[in-house]
Amino acid sequence: MPIYDFHCSTCGNKFEQLVKLNESPPCPACSSAETTRQFSFSAGISTGKTQGRALNEAKQIRKTRVAERHERELNSYLKDHHEDHH
Repeated sequence: MPIYDFHCSTCGNKFEQLVKLNESPPCPACSSAETTRQFSFSAGISTGKTQGRALNEAKQIRKTRVAERHERELNSYLKDHHEDHH
């Protein structure tokens, strides 16, 4: 089973999932079934130049995903904190 990149249309979450070819998993952040498979780099990269570009792109995607997850978690915490104290 290959790993695919997915995007959730409901909450905007981007995630990777190990799935069968025709599977579309639910979003791990909001459980929505409205997920779509995204284009991702091939594993068959052969030159040093393209490997470097792919690695830099993967690092940037990872940073963005971590930042987005932290933003969602902070917003959830602030919402819960606000509801608890008002």
